[in-house]
Amino acid sequence: MADRKVDRLKKKISDLTPESVNEIKNFLNELKYQGFSDLREFIAHLESRDDLVRVQEEVDPELEVNAILDRLARNDGPAVLFENVKGSTLPILGNVFGAWRRVSWAFASEDFNQLVKKRSDSLATIVTGRNKDILLAAKSVGFFNKIRNLRKAMKATDWRKSYAELRESASMLPIQIPGKEVPCKEIILTGDDIDLNNFPLIKCWPQDGGKYMTLPLVITRDPETRGLNLGIYRMMQIDKDKLCIHWLPQKHGNRHYSKAEAVESEMDVVVAIGGDPALEMAGVFQLMPPVDEFMVAGMMKGSGIKYAIAEDSDLWIPAGAEIVFEGVVKPGERVDEGPFGEFNGFYSPVKQTPVFHVRKITMRKDAIWHAATTGMPITEIHYMSKAMERLATEMAKIFFPNLVDINLTYESGTLYTMVVSITKSRIYEAQEIMHFLWSFAAQSPYVTNLIVVDDSVDVHNLGEVFDAICRHARTDADFIITPRGLADLEKPTTSPRGVGARLGVDATEKWPEEGIREVPLDIVEPNSDIVRNIKTRWKEYGESIRDVAVRVNGTALTIIVSLKKQKAYEAKDVISYFREMTAGSNHGINVIVVDDDINVHDVFRIFWAVSVHVRPESDVYFPMRRVDDQQKGLYGFGMDATTKRRDEGMVRDVPDLIKMDKEIEEKVTRKWHRYGFR
Repeated sequence: MADRKVDRLKKKISDLTPESVNEIKNFLNELKYQGFSDLREFIAHLESRDDLVRVQEEVDPELEVNAILDRLARNDGPAVLFENVKGSTLPILGNVFGAWRRVSWAFASEDFNQLVKKRSDSLATIVTGRNKDILLAAKSVGFFNKIRNLRKAMKATDWRKSYAELRESASMLPIQIPGKEVPCKEIILTGDDIDLNNFPLIKCWPQDGGKYMTLPLVITRDPETRGLNLGIYRMMQIDKDKLCIHWLPQKHGNRHYSKAEAVESEMDVVVAIGGDPALEMAGVFQLMPPVDEFMVAGMMKGSGIKYAIAEDSDLWIPAGAEIVFEGVVKPGERVDEGPFGEFNGFYSPVKQTPVFHVRKITMRKDAIWHAATTGMPITEIHYMSKAMERLATEMAKIFFPNLVDINLTYESGTLYTMVVSITKSRIYEAQEIMHFLWSFAAQSPYVTNLIVVDDSVDVHNLGEVFDAICRHARTDADFIITPRGLADLEKPTTSPRGVGARLGVDATEKWPEEGIREVPLDIVEPNSDIVRNIKTRWKEYGESIRDVAVRVNGTALTIIVSLKKQKAYEAKDVISYFREMTAGSNHGINVIVVDDDINVHDVFRIFWAVSVHVRPESDVYFPMRRVDDQQKGLYGFGMDATTKRRDEGMVRDVPDLIKMDKEIEEKVTRKWHRYGFR
């Protein structure tokens, strides 16, 4: 009997497709864990998956730690626990989210992409408000208050539906734990015992303004609504008991501070290091109040996030935190913060930011410090931002059902360039979704370049995307440049800082009702006369041009030029030079000019240069030409993706590129195997 069962089982297994086998493996892996309540559980999981290295070699939190973390994140390396940190008794945990698999594991999943799709219905209930009131009522403090609020939220006409939805979503609600039961209150420091110098804050890059908390969970309440916000905002140490908080204007934490400042009131702030890894990841999500990060983290992982109440305020602290700093920010008090090596590859300039006064520290007896790194893409913070992209994709589909996929490109620091695919159902729909996405969330206006393609195009394959632009985007009608407005403060070419235009590209196949019909162009052959002519004649321009690459995309020819500029706006002259050289051809001619330190064959760096250096209002050129007797159409463009000078319309200098100290790089290389890395 047993033999027959084994035979049947063998036959079933033999009939499985490779996809089915992988699905079963993922399911079995997910059964092993149902989420993690703190970093220690996650560390154990990472070790069980052979994805964490413990380093006994002494490391310096000034530059050396970050140089290691940066190298690991760029090479699909493991998470790391530095157990011997110079000047501190605390170990440093790093590169936890520096690989997509670990981002998924943080939410108790083998594939975060699939998890977001699985949770899309639950997400829709709170985003659309279908049962948001019920969930918020269920979060009310106090039994009788909870019952009273639930009665208001659950209307008699849809009581059964409301009750069913409440049961379905109950697993996402945060769970309060008595303060005496949370390990992060094992040690309590106040007064003269508070000294931030005892903690291993790190200096990431040589020109950074100081030592930083790079992964703090900063928790505040709206002074008016008492709504909760948790966000990751870097903090620079300025004294033994003071740090400044990098709150950009659009961030919820800054909005809370502005309201408190308007009435000249101090505002309570709690800063947690460590905790549930799902909650740490949720700190980068762009959410809309009153939905908070505790709620969404619980929804995504499938079980409620545990929290306790802070010692000196009504703010929540993650129950699994390693260290908690409690204190206040005062109205009207700001100090210089920075420079700091940013996600886009540049140092951000010094700016005035609020001051956080630490009044109490609670911590575990054997606390672990958690640090993250950022810099030139791709680093750990970019993987974290990709999780936000996946969540934003499903949220956007709620309001725009024809949206298929979104790619916030790694090359642009997961911010400046977005590619969107749609199932086109009406004319000019691509332009509709551009304007929708530019106003969708607080971070959306900072997307400088927004490209819309058909659903047949893989938005994550930039070769396919560029081919769609070459085939379907007429630069006279499908390249849309907005008026100058709000832009990212950290983008190096905004001038004045934080002000710039946006570029939208409709690269969908055009319908007859959309005006000028697409004009047939000739296919470019890789060895055609025009290609050979460019390759042999480009040196005639002069010594400013250092190298040229020619890329063929069907009917389009893209010329990448590296230029050592000798004068202002020389890139425009170079674009005109190659346009004249190719005049008379029936192809789309694109010319992209980059700095001479960029390899013209490095597609990633070229795309990065376009994303960070091109100002749509002044650096995109559309030379008009007639394509037949009945109509005009522009197929081809020029882009100046070089670093801008003061005499090219800039009212400020472009910040320096991030670069690690050469001695530190050499030190890390020498010690690499001593650290324990393969």
